[in-house]
Amino acid sequence: MGLSIRRNKITDTITSPTQSFKKCPEQQQQRKYSQHSHLYEKKKFKNFDEMLSSYTEPVLVDFYAVWCGPCQLMSSELSSLGAKLQGTLKVAKVDTDVYPQLGERYQIDGLPTCVLFKGGKEVKRLVGVMKTDEIEGHIKEFL
Repeated sequence: MGLSIRRNKITDTITSPTQSFKKCPEQQQQRKYSQHSHLYEKKKFKNFDEMLSSYTEPVLVDFYAVWCGPCQLMSSELSSLGAKLQGTLKVAKVDTDVYPQLGERYQIDGLPTCVLFKGGKEVKRLVGVMKTDEIEGHIKEFL
């Protein structure tokens, strides 16, 4: 029960008092871990807010969808960024098809969208595909 995160990837189930959201088996099979998969460790949280507040470092959340081609390109860039800034930045992924309430809550209008949170508050938003160095340039003032 609760929100589960693989060090930088939200997975499994989010359960709220009124709804339970689970990934369908097709989406679980489509998930491919990058060359940095050895960096992921599973952590459990009750909800998204708890996940954000549990880290002292900023959290860059990638709002994506499995069917989104540009999102797949962005995934490898974010994996590289997470490896490069390990200990300084956490990178998490939220599939907006699986967790539509989070997409609505943060007004995600286009994919991929990355939202940087610091102290649980949104401080920067990036929309579209970017290279690792470009993403780092946009967020470095918050690290």
